[in-house]
Amino acid sequence: MDRAQSHGGIRGRLIAVMLALAACGDDADKAESAKDAAAGEGNTTGDSGTSNTNGGAETGDPEAGCSTGGGEASSGACLIAKYAGTYNVTASSGSHGRGTITIADDGAIDYDAALQFAAEDFQGVYDRLECCMRISVEMNPRADNDAALAMGARHRVDVFTSTSELAAPVVRFEYYPNWPSEAGKVALEVD
Repeated sequence: MDRAQSHGGIRGRLIAVMLALAACGDDADKAESAKDAAAGEGNTTGDSGTSNTNGGAETGDPEAGCSTGGGEASSGACLIAKYAGTYNVTASSGSHGRGTITIADDGAIDYDAALQFAAEDFQGVYDRLECCMRISVEMNPRADNDAALAMGARHRVDVFTSTSELAAPVVRFEYYPNWPSEAGKVALEVD
């Protein structure tokens, strides 16, 4: 067996382990990123490679590419847009300056006074309602991300709901400034 075949076999086993971890629910996004990195692919998004992950930003149609029902593929900005509104929040860990988060009709997230994410900034919107009563919105990496903390570091906003039903009341937000690192995580309870 030559060296390339040996590395291919190790890579295959590593991918199988990562896929098994992905099936375990909450850490699926991290496992998918690790699987992609192990496979030598540039996709560290945590999605399955969907090309239009920003909910139709190229077409201007927020419903384009929208789907629900869980899974690892991105559902598009239309999913988070179903939670449009302004939420009064109180930090249970970390800090939040303004005390409100606004989700716009197109899914854009106005997180705090100096931190907004347009739907075009979204790398993926993941429906994790069935397993975790959560929708995860990951942004494209930006200059303010710290790649030293995590390969492919990016902002992430998690929206937690009271039930697994679509458009159930929002009860909590979590923000990660350099996902998949948890350094700087902010947890906000909806008042």
